[in-house]
Amino acid sequence: STINVPDFIPTVYRAFQWDQGTWALPLTTDATVLSFDPAAFDKANLAYPTAKWTIDDLITAVKALTVVDSSGKIVTPGITLFAGNNDIPLYMSLIGKPLYDVNAIPNPPLIDQPETTALLDKLNDLFAIVPVQTQGDNAAPITIGSIRQLTFQRGNNAVRKGVLLPGGHSYLNVSGVAVSGSTQHPDQAYALARFLTNRVELASGGGSYPARTSLVSQITTGLLGRLTPEVKTLYQDAIANGYSQTDRRFYDFLASAIRKMGTNSLDTKAAIAAAQSDALNAEQTALARKADASKVAVIATPVPTVDPKTGITLKFGMSVNGPTIPNKATIQALADQFAKDNAGTVGRVDIESIGGGFGGGNNVLTTATTGYDCFYLPYSAVPNVPLDSVLSLDSFLTSDKNYDSKDYLGAV
Repeated sequence: STINVPDFIPTVYRAFQWDQGTWALPLTTDATVLSFDPAAFDKANLAYPTAKWTIDDLITAVKALTVVDSSGKIVTPGITLFAGNNDIPLYMSLIGKPLYDVNAIPNPPLIDQPETTALLDKLNDLFAIVPVQTQGDNAAPITIGSIRQLTFQRGNNAVRKGVLLPGGHSYLNVSGVAVSGSTQHPDQAYALARFLTNRVELASGGGSYPARTSLVSQITTGLLGRLTPEVKTLYQDAIANGYSQTDRRFYDFLASAIRKMGTNSLDTKAAIAAAQSDALNAEQTALARKADASKVAVIATPVPTVDPKTGITLKFGMSVNGPTIPNKATIQALADQFAKDNAGTVGRVDIESIGGGFGGGNNVLTTATTGYDCFYLPYSAVPNVPLDSVLSLDSFLTSDKNYDSKDYLGAV
């Protein structure tokens, strides 16, 4: 009764609504729009882009703006378009509707639609002028990306302007807070999630727009504090006409099929059929996994029998800079003393380097949690480590009569 749903911007709030469920509460949103270089359009004697642009308008502009050398090689593409990335918001805006059936739960893919066929027929003309790229520096006259690129412009890029994507929409990248399915305190966790959505310091972070309308007027710093009136109006239009994650379902399969049109010479009909088949198979796989009781099990692991003469071997990994462990002899002596103190249970402790040091990362974490009984890191990996890959120590600490938390300094 205290969530006040009407306070959320409707297009932002529905980003986490899926199959008749609400799975998270939004905090902020960024918007993907079209930005362009007015000077390049003036030089080519082209009218500036508008939200009413069609795919034909885009193709005409890209053709006029693409710079090639004497051999026909593209020097500067008319548009930067990255496969599986900023091309999908463009497809969404041009098609103008979701690719799933809203009348069935869970929503099945519905990729074979007249609007999809019409777009794919035209994309061949676009890709004939400028193929989808793999990388770029946003130097093209037309780019598709975050509206923030219009706010944090520097140097030669300080003249770019922005509009909604062709078709009259934007794509909203929404951040949010969810309640974990494994929480033992769902009511309190939900209360915390709801509390966070009302915090102005979170709503103003990351250079994004707040999800709650009541917070907009409270923010005078950060992104909203430096928006020009023109960009602020565009931001508001982008949010009002934005698609989000919930609308994006199955568009990735369409984008994959579009790439196959170029690499495998598929025609429009075959590409759409492939996208529909792949999306349907993926959904069926997910549903089957969800319903498979064998995937949820509690396994009673047999307690290993320890040979009192040899004991077990513990593998201890150390994340250090370089291939060798400094002072390893001293550390090994400490390990040998531990084994001696626990004779009959522990036979020895093998100490090995797992590399990484302070620049470790996920590879070091994976090696540490899968290859060793215990491990040392020179930094805290708790924010990044999958919590099912390490053991909670609470039960050990509770039963350990020699453990004294007060022996640690301060809040360490």
